[in-house]
Amino acid sequence: MKTQERYNTQRTRLIERYEENPKGYFDLDEWDEIIQYYLHRMHFAEARTAIRQGLGLHPDAPELLYYRIRLLTDTGKHEQALVLARTCIKRFQSMDSETSGDYINLWADTLLIEGEVLLKLQHGDEARRVFETLRRPLFGDPRYAFLDAAYVYLNQNLYQQALEWITEGLREFPAEIELLDMAAYCLANTDRYEEAAGHLHRIIDLDPYNDRAWMELGDVHNMLNNPAKAVECYDFATSINDGNLDAWTNKASAYYQMEAYQKAADCYLLHAEKTGNGVESLLLAADCYEMMDRHDDALRIFRRCLELQPENGEAMEGAGICEIELQHYNTGIDLLTKALALDPTSNDSWFYLGQAYTQLDQDAMAVAAFRKCLELDPNQPTVLLDLGVLFFEAGRYPEALHYYQEAALIDPETENVHLALALTYFGLGDIEHFTSEIQLAQDRNLESFRLAMEVFPECASYIDPLL
Repeated sequence: MKTQERYNTQRTRLIERYEENPKGYFDLDEWDEIIQYYLHRMHFAEARTAIRQGLGLHPDAPELLYYRIRLLTDTGKHEQALVLARTCIKRFQSMDSETSGDYINLWADTLLIEGEVLLKLQHGDEARRVFETLRRPLFGDPRYAFLDAAYVYLNQNLYQQALEWITEGLREFPAEIELLDMAAYCLANTDRYEEAAGHLHRIIDLDPYNDRAWMELGDVHNMLNNPAKAVECYDFATSINDGNLDAWTNKASAYYQMEAYQKAADCYLLHAEKTGNGVESLLLAADCYEMMDRHDDALRIFRRCLELQPENGEAMEGAGICEIELQHYNTGIDLLTKALALDPTSNDSWFYLGQAYTQLDQDAMAVAAFRKCLELDPNQPTVLLDLGVLFFEAGRYPEALHYYQEAALIDPETENVHLALALTYFGLGDIEHFTSEIQLAQDRNLESFRLAMEVFPECASYIDPLL
């Protein structure tokens, strides 16, 4: 850790020195650091300037020409990149063996970028021939030819081409774990999960304590809709390496899929602890508690998130919803109002705001909140039903009827929508429609006749013939 910190400090000082005097002298190692710094941040204009300044001090330096090729590739100037790459490769080929040996890694990197550019130009066969060149003894261990070229394919999401290349490598090196892992990755990304699992089992046979392989096998079982088997694999991964953070979150996800919400929450909380109270994991744990209707526990975690990130809108909304579920309506309204100031397009916030105002008998505010929900998404029968209830209870039957009809049109099976329509028709004096709707309601809920008579006792005479 201290070594990394020391390196970061040295690099920061180097960049500061360069930016204070970009025309000063820097050796090739320093230019390498400077240019990489800008390229990794996609600051292409600054990288271009640095390459130009470096070549001014070190004309035709192969290291700097390589970065020019990289820059041309990253900025979409593929034809220019290809010409320069081939020019540099010819220079390597013309060097004597002693000199070229000093640049062998750079030569290989230039071949890789030539192949990358050819792939981007849709010249796959030419790219394959370039990658084949890397298998020559000149470039050392041929396994790296397969590994490095495979990454070029994968970086362009060319999974089938990558798999073909990796498969050739596995014929030569059948026990190469990284190639097996890459093959599994390609197979999983082309929906060939059983084959992917086969490759991962081969890795585990070679290295039973490979926590990454166990985790990836769990991922494959998840994709095969077998979360219980996935959890077994994640258990192996986390037992082997307690610090495998991805395995903890993936295990939590599998438990969630199994509706084992407490176990999912435990995994998310453990992940949060290992990452220094990671807010994302805490939010997921809170969601698990909400799924168990344990709103007090969820609220405690949402409050913890807000201590870590006071302006986190998701935590603010979650806390507000929990407060409302716990019947702390005013507190919930305050939190949701703040959340909506951060994101006025949150349907959940507007919906729960409407619910809270309804409970506080602030009907005008509730109507405004529910209508905002419908502006965001008109196809919400539950919201339409809630709006209808507000108007029905105010004796405004025509408006109530409008919202109930809209709800039934979207989903005729919305809970109690037919009962609501029946009561509204009765309030309007439309007995014919009342009779048909109350029968539909009773067919879905045997308590509907009784509920209707509780609201309008006088409707009993119309219900009796239906009994």
